[in-house]
Amino acid sequence: MDMNFMNEATEYLPATIPDVKHFELKVLEEKLEKLYVGLDTMKAHLFTYQNQCTIEETRNILNPDLANLIDEYESIQYKLLDILKLWQRKQALAILSEPLPCHLDEIQYIVEILMDRIEDIKLFIATLLSFEYEPKLENHSQRVQRLQHVLIVSSFIVEEQPPQVKKKLTKFSAKIRWLIANKLNIYSSKPKVVCAVLSEAQVKEIDLESLQIPVIHQGSMSGNECEMNYDNDSRRFSAEFANLTITNIDRSERRGSESVKDEKCALLFYTTVNVGYPIKCGALTLPMVVTVHDMQAPQAWATITWDNAFSSIKRVPFKVPDRVHISGILEMLSMNFAHTTGRPLSYENMEFLRKKLLGTDNGLVDEYVSYAQIARDKIPPEHKFTFWEWFYGVKKLTREYFKETWMSGHVVGFISKNEAKRILSLEENGTFLIRFSDSVIGGITVAYRDFYGQLKIISPWKWQDLQTRSLSDRIRDVDILSVVYPTRTPSVLAFCRSTHANRVTTRDGYDGTMELRVQITSQPANNFGQQIQQQISQTANSEHSLSSPNNNDFEILKEIMNEFLSSSSSEGYQSDPFL
Repeated sequence: MDMNFMNEATEYLPATIPDVKHFELKVLEEKLEKLYVGLDTMKAHLFTYQNQCTIEETRNILNPDLANLIDEYESIQYKLLDILKLWQRKQALAILSEPLPCHLDEIQYIVEILMDRIEDIKLFIATLLSFEYEPKLENHSQRVQRLQHVLIVSSFIVEEQPPQVKKKLTKFSAKIRWLIANKLNIYSSKPKVVCAVLSEAQVKEIDLESLQIPVIHQGSMSGNECEMNYDNDSRRFSAEFANLTITNIDRSERRGSESVKDEKCALLFYTTVNVGYPIKCGALTLPMVVTVHDMQAPQAWATITWDNAFSSIKRVPFKVPDRVHISGILEMLSMNFAHTTGRPLSYENMEFLRKKLLGTDNGLVDEYVSYAQIARDKIPPEHKFTFWEWFYGVKKLTREYFKETWMSGHVVGFISKNEAKRILSLEENGTFLIRFSDSVIGGITVAYRDFYGQLKIISPWKWQDLQTRSLSDRIRDVDILSVVYPTRTPSVLAFCRSTHANRVTTRDGYDGTMELRVQITSQPANNFGQQIQQQISQTANSEHSLSSPNNNDFEILKEIMNEFLSSSSSEGYQSDPFL
């Protein structure tokens, strides 16, 4: 496979979204300074012409300069608003492991300067109009008023986004910020901000520059009103919602295979202020999916992750492409996995995922993957779960039970069974590797080379197993597992401490104490089985002196172990005795 495929850019790849650069804001600041100088020059000219020229001559001289000045102001403002849209796009990418967007204070600084300059221009036009009414000046005045309105409503933003997957009737938070700070004295009235939940169809109908209040909403909320406050020290004008709750939501009519987990909505925060005329401002959050049960979360996150990764900066809400090039898919998966677990995927990991998604080994990379292939279609040919359910389960297992081990590089992770066997066939006896099971959701398994050089695989451990006994403990329980691939670190060092609590409380309130420890030696198989039985008998005798269990229990256990030792899995799995 050509490694250059990861460098192929598409319109939707997160890597193609540049960061907000400090120097870009400095350029705007310098342009505004020149604008200020130009405005001062026009004021001086007005004073001169007023004494030396007629009103008509003054107007003819200043009108072209004024038009150029407004043009320059408009270009600066729209450049600033593009930077602000970029900042908001980076909020979405932060969910995929991108750093949180910065420079918002610097953006606000430019907004404040723009507010000052537009007020200066308005005052200058009003001065000219005071001499004599002139249609061109009136056109200039309306244009400037419109520019100021756009700046005011566009600088009303969601600074801290709410969770994008949220269960109904659970609390969450969000923060609104108005970048105009103390300009126009709006802060003194402490405007009240209201939050409402909107469907995708309603979001498409919203025009934030001419917002209609009251807003038609899709559901009901509590804790959805908050006053804005201005902080003199930080110059931040904001409202913090700490107890937002979606109490009810009206579901839209679904089409085809769509479910509630595919249904996107958004929160609208809005307020009304008076600056000599009423202004209605609103800010939309990133898309959300509202669930009613925790089991819906994985599929809901598939919807949100696809939207965050592949939406464009300027789009019709919430339009995303149905199909994306495999390079973009793999980058998204790696970023998302790194965000959750602390380490991105390796090239080998992504090569395995590429083959799993495309179902081909022919090395072609000019393929596209649809959302349905990721989140709706079952993984062919025999599994009963989707790719995303499997990927999400592995990610969750890694984060909760062996994140530190993954970050240390001791877990290979996404690799096929055949590739694991190929790698181990080249290693010394006792070498093992840890891979994610591709036959179950949220499973991890160990492949190893035993004392005879035979390649074996332990049946997958799931979260229930690792909650009972940690991955580190389970590795240490099998003496044959001596060196971990790919770090080639001795297991006594790589797994020297537990990665999760191991004590288990039984139903009668006692701590479980029984532990089976397996030592795989170079003895023949029949002696190995006798050794296991001897260890069970010793354990039974020691346990009998403590709690006097029924001897039949240990007879049953012996039968289970005998069956385990005599059986062989057709898939090469070795049963897990460490439960």
